Amino acid sequence: MARLEIRLLGQLEVRRDGQLLDFPTQKVKELFVYLVIHRDHAYPRIVLAYLLWPEADEEHARANLRKALSLLRKLLGSNGTRWLISSGGAVRFRVIH
Repeated sequence: MARLEIRLLGQLEVRRDGQLLDFPTQKVKELFVYLVIHRDHAYPRIVLAYLLWPEADEEHARANLRKALSLLRKLLGSNGTRWLISSGGAVRFRVIH
């Protein structure tokens, strides 16, 4: 099983199995940090979409969020779906010990 190490203080640093991850976009990084910080709660997709793309209409904000979540899952590797839980239209980050 892959191991994820996250450092939020100072400059963000995320490692998967010791390998430093490079976020593909700033929005993907912001989404990741928000979900990790608020990992005790699931957030409706529309809330996350408007949080990250407040200037976009609902259709574009949702599309942007779908793309960002897809990129984030890909970045996290095969365990991305284990760490990012999507259920009932909401998303949360799950800590795996």
